[in-house]
Amino acid sequence: MIFINHIPNNSWSWFMPTWLGFTDAADLFVFCSGLVVAIAYGRYYENKGYWQGVLKTSSRCFQLYIVHLSVILIYFALTVLAQFLTGIDYPTGAHMDYFYREPFDAIKYLLELKYIPNYLGILPMYIIMLGILPVIIAVSRIHRFLVLIISPAIYSAMYLWDLHFIGDPEAGWPWFFNPFGWQLLFFLAYAIGSGWIPYPKESKPLLIACIVFCLIAAPLSHDLLHEYVPFLAEWRKLIQPALHKTPCAPLRIIYALAAAYILRWWSVKHSDFFNQRFARWLTITGQFSLPVFATSSLLSFIAFVIMEKIQYAVIPTLIINIICCLLLIGLAHILHKRKQAANYYNPTPIDTARQTTV
Repeated sequence: MIFINHIPNNSWSWFMPTWLGFTDAADLFVFCSGLVVAIAYGRYYENKGYWQGVLKTSSRCFQLYIVHLSVILIYFALTVLAQFLTGIDYPTGAHMDYFYREPFDAIKYLLELKYIPNYLGILPMYIIMLGILPVIIAVSRIHRFLVLIISPAIYSAMYLWDLHFIGDPEAGWPWFFNPFGWQLLFFLAYAIGSGWIPYPKESKPLLIACIVFCLIAAPLSHDLLHEYVPFLAEWRKLIQPALHKTPCAPLRIIYALAAAYILRWWSVKHSDFFNQRFARWLTITGQFSLPVFATSSLLSFIAFVIMEKIQYAVIPTLIINIICCLLLIGLAHILHKRKQAANYYNPTPIDTARQTTV
């Protein structure tokens, strides 16, 4: 989804969550990350101890930081190459012309996360989420209820005092993903994954309410419909402040929770779906989200340059989207096979004990 959404004027984006509801791939990524972090890191803190958990979290933050910088530098090189080959000023379009005008300042602010080019803002926000995880866990050991107070309080303070980080030192623009807002969605998911917030029991009225809410959101979110049904566009303008993406506005969070409830209900009723080959492909791809994300960010620019050259012709655009999506799935499978091979040749003590027992 990130690959498709990061290509301007890509016709496939009409079928993405962005145009079918109040959320998009970013909301899905943050919510799922909160659940996964609760399972992986939360248990690690419990089993290995607090300071070992801090060490593991810090290591992951540093890894994300290096990947973020690497993607930006490679992206910049691709924009320069594309400009050389086509004569089109792609660096300016990608907000990377700052490297030309003030190279030393650009590198300095890049390292400080104060300069974030277009489409590359989600990893810095995720680094902040993980960076404050040790604090959240420390607070939860006093009382879990405190976390459920502090996170909404930070969210409210963002609106009251306009809390944000600068992502453009020249224009003073904020980060596209304001971590003071997105942390609420992340830690709500974390609280659910950790069991701090009990998951709602199966309820037919609640399920119907969630479905109705999501169905109402669909026509309000699709710009193509607004051209033919003007009153939908007017209603969208009325609720737009509650849907603003940068602060992760309230309706986005409510929609994400409603969609999560529906998907959980569906997954319980159709658990056999996850045994199918296609579902396993998607699961494996999700397990290697960082390399897939980094590669998709670069692939999306390459695909964008090609699509502009062919003027977004329908069949070639279809082929490019399919090939690139298959490449990303293939990358995840190669990494999965390598990990399986590494585990086979370097078994853990538990694996060794099982082999000995057998």
